[in-house]
Amino acid sequence: MIKLVPFTPAHLACFYPKDRYQNLMRDLSDAHITPSVNMLTLVKNDRVICIAGVNRQREGAGEVWLIPGILVQHNKLDFYKAVKKVVAFCHEKLGFHRLEMAVNTSTDFADKWARNLGFEFEGIARFYDCAGNDCKIYASIKEVEGVWPQAR
Repeated sequence: MIKLVPFTPAHLACFYPKDRYQNLMRDLSDAHITPSVNMLTLVKNDRVICIAGVNRQREGAGEVWLIPGILVQHNKLDFYKAVKKVVAFCHEKLGFHRLEMAVNTSTDFADKWARNLGFEFEGIARFYDCAGNDCKIYASIKEVEGVWPQAR
């Protein structure tokens, strides 16, 4: 079973990201990362599977991000369950009522994955990522009694 543990920069030393994340990870160093309560490491058998977190966009809203490692492909079901825990953690413990996930428009498998995690498609953001790719925006909304949803 995958455990969620607080992220520390030391986790980068034992993390093997998928190929498409190699450049990102090469650019990161201890000086660039400030661990926070919004960052988690997913670990199985003392091996880092994924680094995840949420960037606060505004009060109660954030964007979930994941950097999957090469070990994810051997632990797909555990990984899925762990990411569900990350989403619940962000809603319940961190108090986010709205979580967004950006999915590159060229990765169809990620659409199904986002929907299976309980996210709903909201639209396409043009030139969204640092490479200028368009991304599909998905959101997970947690109803907050007396606050959300409001009459429209």
